[in-house]
Amino acid sequence: MALYQSISGTVSTELIAVGKKKKIKELTVVGKTAAVVDLYIRGGATTTTYYLLKGMAVPAGVTLVLDSEFLNFNNNVGEYGLYIQLASGTVDILINEQ
Repeated sequence: MALYQSISGTVSTELIAVGKKKKIKELTVVGKTAAVVDLYIRGGATTTTYYLLKGMAVPAGVTLVLDSEFLNFNNNVGEYGLYIQLASGTVDILINEQ
């Protein structure tokens, strides 16, 4: 199953909620316009944030692909959710699950 979402604005967006028990095969970020991306996981029991990407520039028309080895985190109940936040721009996100 795949999840597609278009992201714009500077508000943090939850891509995968804590406890969804999803394994990510691949996450694709496509710059619709030039964007600056933060991709991070945050714990369900804490507010600790762990950045996977911080301030990553994604030019318009460029595709960034992150695989399962890069996105290997515990998504069980009480563990971590996956979030994205833009400093600027617009991106399309495609998440392919295992």
